Amino acid sequence: MKRPAEDDTPSSATAAAAKRGRAPDDGDDDEPPVVCLALPNFGPAEAVDEALQVLFECVGRFLNDPGAASTSAPPSPPVVLEVMVVEEAAGRYAERLRALAAAMPATSTTTQRRFRLHLGRLTALKEDMDGTAYAQAIAVPCDHRLLPSDHPVAAAAFQKAGAVLANTAKLMFHRAEPGKAYAIKLTPSSPLRAQRGVEFVLLALPPCQALAMSLPEGWQDALRETYEGLLKAFVEHVVPKVGSRTKKLSVGDKKAASSAAATPPPVDQDKDQGPPPPIPVYRHPGPPPQSASWHGGLMQYLQHATALKPFIFLETSQWMVIYDGYPKAKIHLLLLPKPSFLAVSGVAELRREAHGERLARLHVEARRIAAKLQQDLPGLRLRLGYHSMPSLQPLHLHIISQDFDSPSLKTKKHWNSFTTPFFLDATQVETALQEQGRVVVDRVNAEALLKQALRCHGCGAEQKNMPTLKQHLTRCRQVKELGTAGT
Repeated sequence: MKRPAEDDTPSSATAAAAKRGRAPDDGDDDEPPVVCLALPNFGPAEAVDEALQVLFECVGRFLNDPGAASTSAPPSPPVVLEVMVVEEAAGRYAERLRALAAAMPATSTTTQRRFRLHLGRLTALKEDMDGTAYAQAIAVPCDHRLLPSDHPVAAAAFQKAGAVLANTAKLMFHRAEPGKAYAIKLTPSSPLRAQRGVEFVLLALPPCQALAMSLPEGWQDALRETYEGLLKAFVEHVVPKVGSRTKKLSVGDKKAASSAAATPPPVDQDKDQGPPPPIPVYRHPGPPPQSASWHGGLMQYLQHATALKPFIFLETSQWMVIYDGYPKAKIHLLLLPKPSFLAVSGVAELRREAHGERLARLHVEARRIAAKLQQDLPGLRLRLGYHSMPSLQPLHLHIISQDFDSPSLKTKKHWNSFTTPFFLDATQVETALQEQGRVVVDRVNAEALLKQALRCHGCGAEQKNMPTLKQHLTRCRQVKELGTAGT
């Protein structure tokens, strides 16, 4: 799809020059970086014209006075706040949309805000706009359970975001309330972030769904409250985090940043420890001996059972990395903290004050290992995370590639334990500890996830059994695209 025409927005000239999520080119020294929210129409389909009027009124007020949306301090360094109204199925409303856009407040980078209109797909802005302009945050309608609403864009957004979106929402917020917006930071493993550049999804309950009836009296006021909640969440949660990263770098800073990016981050070591150990080449030794106690099988590794020594990938005084005995992908490692360092059986036992710092150190090491493995094996993408209800103890972090090419991947339970919200990304667990002090696991929901239908983790297509799923994976374009993304 072509980029919007010049008359689609009064600020198209400046918008075309924007480089979202990174510093402007050398010729754009006077323009601060842009932080953009893509906002679809949350109003009812029965009253599109009135709903669009409310949307543009709310955006116009925000652009006139962004500070009114929040009491938070302005970001430093300064950024341009941009709101992009997105309509996927404009049809006969296209001209109306353009007319409303033309009546928006005059835009200027000197006032640190601007507006644009885009007629196209919410979940493919980077692709639709030739990759030169995209939104770091998108607003997506949800239901009371923080799952996709019946809004046309909701299902596509949740699918493209991957399991991380629904899982993080349930971990952190549990239930959506009218007039509130919930900012979810996507992990790097999310296809919506890796392929489309979207870092945050702002979930909100559409007003008619919130009121459980069609076009109730006063629905316009409820819609205004929804948009105000979304814009408030954008200013408070997205702008400070994205804006703080987008300041312009000097040549020396760019070289230093490039060098740092090429070197995996070091482990946060105790003073009496040396440098982190070198990471060996991944060579799986085959299935291990059968454990006398299946549920306690991992403890035998920590106790250095002689027969299991070939299965230890890496070890320090604080943790051990082992080959998964029955790997579910080409690369599948388990990182186990030693009991003297962190003694819990699963993520549900983690607490921020007692475990947060040491868990963060484990995650630093896991990312160091993943970065080295991806460097050694380009084309494989690794994901780091935990099972919400692990079958083995103690706590262990999976480092697993997303090809899922393994003869040990045999059952629906195997598949769903790694490709549904049952699998918790390491970043999700960190966020849950930071925000609420613990990781809340809904056991009933977790068990239901293991039983749901088989679906491709790339395109979402349902498959009738494991053999057909494995055949599908070999030819799915979206799965191949996932292989080129980062951890």
